[in-house]
Amino acid sequence: MEFESLPTTPTSEELLDKAFSKAARVGKAQYGVQAQRSMLRTSSNILSDNLEHIVQSWPDFDSISPFYYDLADILVEVDTLRKSLGKIQWASIKTKDIGREHQSSLIGTNLEQARAIRRQAFARMASVVRGVSSELITLSEARDSLRHLPTIDPDIPTVVVAGYPNVGKSSFVNVTTNARNEIASYPFTTRGVLVGHIEQNRIRYQLIDTPGLLDRSMSDRNDIEKQAISALRYVAD
Repeated sequence: MEFESLPTTPTSEELLDKAFSKAARVGKAQYGVQAQRSMLRTSSNILSDNLEHIVQSWPDFDSISPFYYDLADILVEVDTLRKSLGKIQWASIKTKDIGREHQSSLIGTNLEQARAIRRQAFARMASVVRGVSSELITLSEARDSLRHLPTIDPDIPTVVVAGYPNVGKSSFVNVTTNARNEIASYPFTTRGVLVGHIEQNRIRYQLIDTPGLLDRSMSDRNDIEKQAISALRYVAD
């Protein structure tokens, strides 16, 4: 599934603490200007690499299945995710550039000057990383929303169970398959797409339980209903 393996997204302060703590340990093992240079290199590499890893851990939305794209857009808005990923990619490049720029500035300096340059670089890198704090939170919240989406195999026959709210869709899927979906006597108990499986005549089938649909135009449907429409449109055989 497209989002199942998304790693936890760190906060900006967690990233800074990781980078600067490691840099401090590296600096203690060396002396003079070389220690300041190593601290700069270490901190900028850690920040840049970690930010890049966050970006690369997300799938390419232009290549994922239309069904998962649709669900992602309904739940968290793909354009918002793309903007956040773009800003974090910029921060990755910028922290690397700051490290290189200030390492070059260390040439011909004494220890006092080198420390001042290193402190200035740390402040600039911290400003860049804190500048994408909200984007990191956006990705963290999106990851929590998307990673529990059901895994739907496009290569096996799929039956989508759809209809009005509170008519027994979940009960039917539960009895027919090994699914255990929430059942209650009020509409819209099912909040998202759920999946169960059954095997008959050596053929494995997927049964998709969907949120209830009301008889109204697409523009009037809520996000819960839109998930059912996506299942009907993209995965139903």
